Amino acid sequence: MFDPGVSATSLVMCMAQLQATTEDKLTYTHHEPIGVVGQIIPWNFPLLMMAWKLHLINEAGFPPRVVNVISGYGNTVGNAISSHMRIEKVVFTGSTLVGRKIMEAAAKSNLKNVTLELSGKSPNIIFDDADLEQAVNWAAFGIFWNHGQTCCAGLRIFVQEGIYDEFLKHFMEKTRYVQITASRVKESAFSKECELYQSIDIMHPVTGEHNSMLILAHIKYFHVRKDMLTGRCTIPASMPTRFMKFF
Repeated sequence: MFDPGVSATSLVMCMAQLQATTEDKLTYTHHEPIGVVGQIIPWNFPLLMMAWKLHLINEAGFPPRVVNVISGYGNTVGNAISSHMRIEKVVFTGSTLVGRKIMEAAAKSNLKNVTLELSGKSPNIIFDDADLEQAVNWAAFGIFWNHGQTCCAGLRIFVQEGIYDEFLKHFMEKTRYVQITASRVKESAFSKECELYQSIDIMHPVTGEHNSMLILAHIKYFHVRKDMLTGRCTIPASMPTRFMKFF
């Protein structure tokens, strides 16, 4: 029941959403449950992402046996969730390529709502007055943590000109601690500096042949010399379009 003494404008403000209204019109927002929601978690953080969702579900007071956990491959279980006519919303964290497929399946089925968190190349922006040591440490963390397999990885670094050379010198020194290995190794000085994350100094092998070939193609077409570390490389005219979109 609404208090007749409350104006339409104040009522709209109470609903935490400002909407255009007049004295002779009542506007309000009514929240309703979406219904069945399918949440597709990523392969690189499966337990963490599932735990976040289950924690919120528990806080919301869902009754027992309402939530179902289904394991399987993307082209079977993921596709079934995205195209199911009784699922009203799908949430996905992963690659841009798969995100497009999920949007297509959602549109072709019941036009379900879609929320996507897709891969990107988030930049670190470092200005002249930055704490150099902290800037180097966290820029390295943004690139190398979890072997770079992070949807919010800081894979690009923008450095202001006044601090550029000094930053580059310290950053290159920092990267010398990074080890490429197929198994866990002893902690280095790098990992000891980052007390919160003890595995930042280790890069495991590339996950598959496709990714390996992609990396090699980047190296081939970007004239690796010192240019790869300084960022002063130029894009050759002969570089295929399929590689240019990554930069």
